[in-house]
Amino acid sequence: MNDEDLATLIKEEATPILREKGWKGIIFVTSIKACQAIGAVFGGSMSHSDVPRHEKTANETAWKEGRNPFLVATSGFICGINMPDVGLVVFIGVIYLVDSVTH
Repeated sequence: MNDEDLATLIKEEATPILREKGWKGIIFVTSIKACQAIGAVFGGSMSHSDVPRHEKTANETAWKEGRNPFLVATSGFICGINMPDVGLVVFIGVIYLVDSVTH
């Protein structure tokens, strides 16, 4: 199964659960290229260094407010997570900061 197929499966299976519980999901990926490909599965809701600031802010705000249950992001977003209602975090690929993510 490739990453886009995995993302589609996650979207199909997890979206109803997240919406029912009022939770959000984050999908961390290893590169901007992967973020763009997988972000496309989730309607372009992504955060990485090549996304223009206004678009990144809009994507993150839509996610924080629950208008989009998923945000696809590179590891740069890890340090900024302080959301009480995150019910799903998925790492696709090996994230180099994974040892420091101990919440």
